[in-house]
Amino acid sequence: MKKRIILIDGGGFLLETLSKMEDVEIVMLVYGSERDLSDLEKIKKKYGEQIKYYYPELFKREEDFIAAHETDYELTPEDVENYRFAQLKMAYFGQRFLRDDASIQYRYFAALRFFLGFFQKEKIDMVFDCTVEHGSISDSLIFEIAKKMHIPCYVSVTDFFHKMCIKNYNENKLLDITTAQLPPADFKGYFDFLVNYAKSYRIRFLGENKLQYLRFAIKSFIYHTNYLMTKLKDQFLGKYCCRHTVSKKERADGYVYISKLHKYYEKLAKKPELTVPYIYYSLHQEPEASFMNRNWMTNQLYIIQLLSETLPTGWKLYVKEHPSQFNIYERWRPLLFNFYIKVQYYRAPNFYEQILRFKNTELIGMRTNSSDLITHAQAVASICGTVLEEAVARHKSVLIFGRELIWVEKLKEANVVSTRKEIREALRKIQQKPHPEYVDAQEVFSKYSFCAGENRSHYHESWEKALHWLLKMDER
Repeated sequence: MKKRIILIDGGGFLLETLSKMEDVEIVMLVYGSERDLSDLEKIKKKYGEQIKYYYPELFKREEDFIAAHETDYELTPEDVENYRFAQLKMAYFGQRFLRDDASIQYRYFAALRFFLGFFQKEKIDMVFDCTVEHGSISDSLIFEIAKKMHIPCYVSVTDFFHKMCIKNYNENKLLDITTAQLPPADFKGYFDFLVNYAKSYRIRFLGENKLQYLRFAIKSFIYHTNYLMTKLKDQFLGKYCCRHTVSKKERADGYVYISKLHKYYEKLAKKPELTVPYIYYSLHQEPEASFMNRNWMTNQLYIIQLLSETLPTGWKLYVKEHPSQFNIYERWRPLLFNFYIKVQYYRAPNFYEQILRFKNTELIGMRTNSSDLITHAQAVASICGTVLEEAVARHKSVLIFGRELIWVEKLKEANVVSTRKEIREALRKIQQKPHPEYVDAQEVFSKYSFCAGENRSHYHESWEKALHWLLKMDER
């Protein structure tokens, strides 16, 4: 008997693979493209009634959103109370793009009513998201409803170097894929990449090698000029669908705002003393789904305060902003990305001023090389992300505030913390053994990561194996 699934496939990566699997029926396809909605129309023509429901992540007009969410289901006060957590996630997500809270909440309640009606009518055996969870009505809301109904939900966790993990959403647990017989991720190649990553990033954005930077700039200009012209053409022809409802003036104001904020940050920042003992905390960019919608703690100021309050005598806490927090609006970027149209809700002068109010805490300038900060640190702290992997590659201690977000958490010598007591205990261990060996790194890496393939063919083969494994696992 075929398994009836909801496929959340933002870029159409796995649709072809699943449509050919004889033991799978795609009941609903959630599809979205940064280009426009014309791709979805092509998909409808290709697959037709093979897929019962087509749900776009983007809606060209408000009328389209209203029409797509028509349902006979009656929303009750009990329903609203049952999904308060989902409502919080939707609010975080909506604040990125929508001008007012009323619009955010309306979309949430309309979608909640629709999907509760959908799950009431349709038997669903699995929900699978081959992108990442962003906290929107087209992923997190579906997950939360399915979880309440005990329907298995799985999310892919993407990373650099073709490396991927799979997460069981309902249990909030990264899956041990040892028995899945998936193509192994290249441990040595990945760690070599991490060690050299900061150097290549510095060349790209700080221009230490002028010739390489010039080549990068020319290639970027050509690529993004073509991209922009395509966008403008689609907009002129009425094809362009923009999920954002703020004006062009507001976007321009955002560009001016972030430029001024960058200058203010550099005014407050210092050049670090690398000879004193310190913990390095690398800020996540905001808004960012990795902790706003997937982690137990959603406030970085609180984490920084915890670290500041638990520092050993004579230690400092160095905090450095994420490079994309300011770069996103520079040069040609505001024409292409609308990610930070409401950045003032996530970063303000007071954010950095508050960091400096915490004792023994300093902001570090953007031109300071992060690899140097990692190399000389007594410990590296973060919620998740590449900085923790870079620290492991350099045999540096890590303090992790995330839960089931990255394979590094599974290392025996990693310190997964949440309270001041746990942080103090971790720091005592770090002082006793400042250079962890991470002898289990390759074993843990292989246990939770697989190679999704370096080309489209290998990608489909890898995910077909992974999906068959998930389907068999649920049968057991």
